[in-house]
Amino acid sequence: MTSNSPTPNPVSSAARYCRVALDVPLNGPFDYSSTEPVAAGDRVIVPFGRRRLIGVVTQCDVTPSLALENIREIERVLRDLDPLPAKWLELAAFAASYYQRPMGEVVLPALPVPLRRVSSYEGKRAGQQGPVERLRKRLAKSRAQTMDVATVEPIELNEEQLEAVDQITQADGFRAYMLHGITGSGKTQVYLAAAQAVLARGARVLFLVPEINLTPQFAQALLARLGGVVGIDEVAVLHSRLSDGERLGAWLRAHDGRARIVLGTRLAIFAPMPAWCVVASP
Repeated sequence: MTSNSPTPNPVSSAARYCRVALDVPLNGPFDYSSTEPVAAGDRVIVPFGRRRLIGVVTQCDVTPSLALENIREIERVLRDLDPLPAKWLELAAFAASYYQRPMGEVVLPALPVPLRRVSSYEGKRAGQQGPVERLRKRLAKSRAQTMDVATVEPIELNEEQLEAVDQITQADGFRAYMLHGITGSGKTQVYLAAAQAVLARGARVLFLVPEINLTPQFAQALLARLGGVVGIDEVAVLHSRLSDGERLGAWLRAHDGRARIVLGTRLAIFAPMPAWCVVASP
């Protein structure tokens, strides 16, 4: 384990020891101490060399791999969000292992910029509130939008499409399917019908598209065909061309469980959805 402190630092005997993933090109996670409650998935502000960074706690109550005098203390636990889900951390750990990168280089870039920037939580602009509280306060002032059910277009399927939908939606456990067909053969209709069935039983859907330019037309298709099941505010769009505020808003809706559909490019695979979902990739 790499040391994160060149100078001795006395640590209280009541301290707990945690491992924190940081977005640095070094093997981690790194050992830190905390005298306040902290859980895996919490975001924390920590000193690292001469810098201060936001990191994500990956393990708690660990046996330190460094001499205690070399372990620095967590400065602040950010409690504006619930801890990131354990399944989300498992996915990030798998991706880091598969691509042979430090876990921090996977975990932190997967978060919206305001959630991983120390300045978002300090200074006059932050005041007593972080970016999450400020955004939620703005959203509370705006009225939720709903889709006019009368405008919803029915999903009409032929016999082959119905058979495909049944196989996808009735399968037990995880199954992967690939639809083969030329452009215009109705593959998207199958995806939409499968999503409709999943949403109707209370689950959530992650809908992936290969290019950012496809997200607007698929967002319109989702609302036009699934508006009787979900509202406009229950569809979150995630991709790299969003502004920091737009991405944070969509990410929060996924994290809080308010978004029943997450639509986006491969970036959206790291949306912290609170339940398993069907992944459709046209």
